[in-house]
Amino acid sequence: MSKVQTRFNRFKNKPEKNSGKSKTERGSYIPPNVQIERMFAAGRRLEALRSGLYDHPEGLKKGEDAEIDPTRHPSVDMADISELQRGLAKKLADQALLQKEISEMQKKAEAAKALDKTKAEAAPHNSNEAVSGVNGESSV
Repeated sequence: MSKVQTRFNRFKNKPEKNSGKSKTERGSYIPPNVQIERMFAAGRRLEALRSGLYDHPEGLKKGEDAEIDPTRHPSVDMADISELQRGLAKKLADQALLQKEISEMQKKAEAAKALDKTKAEAAPHNSNEAVSGVNGESSV
């Protein structure tokens, strides 16, 4: 009689004998504490890289907002940048001219104030002489 295997009647297999040698690769096993240390180090490197993208020599500190350079965006047209630069140069030149005019006006105001002060100091002496009489007598 031939044996037929069904789900209820299975053939018996001989168990495998253990040779004592491990067939798994143990060289790639990394302990969890080493993995965690490496993750922390990777996070520090990533933070240093991201803070280096800004124009701060010491990097970006937590809680600070950074000024983002618009020329670093890939869709920036250099013609627009040069136009912005010319506009900024004109604005700075106008501000410098305005500051120069303000300082000149302040100097003129200080000179006028000093002139008024000298006139005010000289005026009482002249008024006393005008009030006094011919013989040096005071009419007051």
